[in-house]
Amino acid sequence: MSPPKVNELPVPVLTDFQLRALLATCIGKTFTNLRDTAIMWLFIDTGARCGEIAPLTVDDLDFEMDVAHVMGKGRRARPTPFGTRTGEALRRYLRARSRQPAVALPPRIARLSARSASVRNHVIRSPRGAHRWTTARRARC
Repeated sequence: MSPPKVNELPVPVLTDFQLRALLATCIGKTFTNLRDTAIMWLFIDTGARCGEIAPLTVDDLDFEMDVAHVMGKGRRARPTPFGTRTGEALRRYLRARSRQPAVALPPRIARLSARSASVRNHVIRSPRGAHRWTTARRARC
């Protein structure tokens, strides 16, 4: 007796055009746009899952080493490096957040606006799409 044959289906990956369209939804200088841009770049650059980025706190970000410390599957902590553009986007967001009147810096920095979430659902269909795009892009390099 042999095990059943499992068909391997290719995982859908974002194209460069889809990625540009996703980032274009966050263009602007408003607080919401800065926040969404930082979150999108974090998704793209780290390949982290939504469940790993959502509980991030400011203390989880190391700007000297450009690393976000996330809690992965199985409650395993892992460092996820990010690039210069992501670091700049995160710093811009945190500066804008500190200027918000009567609003303390929240422990969770990852909240998507309704507009960004609706566009994200149409463009990549799932939060893992950015993760798949990052993995595929690394494989091409």
